[in-house]
Amino acid sequence: MDNPESWQPRITPSPPPQRGKVALWLLVGLAVGILLAGPAGYFTSRSMNGAEPKATESSTPEPGRSLSAYESVRRDLNKQKLSGDLAALADPWLPYLGGCLTNSDPYGPALNQGEKIHVGCMYGGISAHFALYDSSASRDEARAYHHRLNADAANLASGLAPPAKKTGAKTQVSGQYIEYANRLSTGTTICGVWWDRDDGSAAVMLEAVCDREFNGRWEPLRDIWQQYS
Repeated sequence: MDNPESWQPRITPSPPPQRGKVALWLLVGLAVGILLAGPAGYFTSRSMNGAEPKATESSTPEPGRSLSAYESVRRDLNKQKLSGDLAALADPWLPYLGGCLTNSDPYGPALNQGEKIHVGCMYGGISAHFALYDSSASRDEARAYHHRLNADAANLASGLAPPAKKTGAKTQVSGQYIEYANRLSTGTTICGVWWDRDDGSAAVMLEAVCDREFNGRWEPLRDIWQQYS
């Protein structure tokens, strides 16, 4: 993509783009998360307003165990929103996400450039964004944007790894893995992971406030990606 301003990141640096629905969606997501018994706490809504939200515990699957009743319900509900061409990418996450909203829901996330579907969910203090692109070229443009964020992030969040081809630990499917960081207009630094599989035109972006959620370390975010990739 020649003009970086034509692509709008999910966690927007200053100055923010004109996306009026996003703030409302994030506030609704936070309210929904507080009511849920499972993963909750959308960091973005409060960090944009300068406040500090409190992270909550998130469900973590244990190898070999069956889903709890709550996790089974979450899986069935989330499957309705993360279906079709998003299903393969999202399937490992379904029992553990809360507050999912699609771009077609009231107060749902706005579509970014080149996206056909966008679903935003919560996993503890992490936002998980699932995007289906209208073509592999659009997905590649979005990936290239995150490559640039990686290259420019050395002074924002030390220790991030270079982009790499990786194989998902859970699915054993290969894809493109990118760690990136960005700074909000409030001065808060966001750490994120981009992951897209080779067998589709979808991607997931995991984002959180670096210092608050991970004490400035990348290992916890990498571990979460591994669990559900």
